Amino acid sequence: MNEAPASSWRRRLVVLSVLLVTVTAVAFGLRDVAFDGVDDDPPPVSTPIPDTPAPGELVVHMAPPPQGDDANTGTPRDPVASIERADAIAHEQAPSVSVRVQLAPGRYVAAGGLWTYSGARRIQLVAPSGRATFSGAGRHHDYLLSLRMEEPEGVEVRLSGLGFADATNGLSISRLSGVTLDDVEFRRIGSAHSPGSTGYAALSLVGASDIAVNDARFIDLVNESDERELIHAVYAAHGTRDVTVTDPEVVKVSGDPFRVRDGSHRFRVVGGSSTRAGNRATLSEWFDPEAGEEPSLRGELVGFADGRAYDGRPLKASVLCSGDRPSCGLREK
Repeated sequence: MNEAPASSWRRRLVVLSVLLVTVTAVAFGLRDVAFDGVDDDPPPVSTPIPDTPAPGELVVHMAPPPQGDDANTGTPRDPVASIERADAIAHEQAPSVSVRVQLAPGRYVAAGGLWTYSGARRIQLVAPSGRATFSGAGRHHDYLLSLRMEEPEGVEVRLSGLGFADATNGLSISRLSGVTLDDVEFRRIGSAHSPGSTGYAALSLVGASDIAVNDARFIDLVNESDERELIHAVYAAHGTRDVTVTDPEVVKVSGDPFRVRDGSHRFRVVGGSSTRAGNRATLSEWFDPEAGEEPSLRGELVGFADGRAYDGRPLKASVLCSGDRPSCGLREK
């Protein structure tokens, strides 16, 4: 048998190679068509997890107007505008585990009022994404927000990221035990900023106990000249017990920054500083024995930095009892 010339074999190899490449390309193309067609599995779609509270929990959303409106239901897309409306929703739904009122940042004019619901174990009023400030707009002559709950036994309360401004008084807490305030701010409180009534306190505590105030700012708390000494950053009265104020910033307060009255024992200020605040002492006591009031015991300052009085005089951080007696209840251990 005659052998084919070498050039003929080379031509045949080239043709076979071309045919092999063509068949392979077509096969891959058909596979790609199948992958890109209706037989292919669709790509996974990420589904957002709804912010659904667990049984017994309630989340009420708040926002300043116009987004917030008390005709709304309190959902993230339908926020209410006031604490009193949020409180009403809590009473309507009666959660047993937790209530969280989540406030969008901004200025809430005359939107505080009274919170009373106590049917849950935890009550939180929080502004997680920026300061939410209750404002009296210079015309509010009471406390911007008051917490006075019905049967508050065993209820834990937390406030965080809130502000209070432009009113005669700030925040009032009555007859509650186990309250934590984190990163709260009080500005322009007192009759000098909202004429027509008397300023007593940025934070008022009446018959309360186990209160922790962390990283609070008390700035520009001033009464008109005839009432200057009556306003305080924190006023604990009538049986308030076990208050700890940690690292406060106190700037421009016409009365003594911290005042205790009538059996308000174990009031402690730990760390912090003051600038132009007070006229007699950093922590002072007052009580009226003729009205049956009692001295307050074991108040103390721990590591609070000296500052100057409201009128600019040097004012050493100190504890002062009623009548400036050399020995008094606040210093008893």
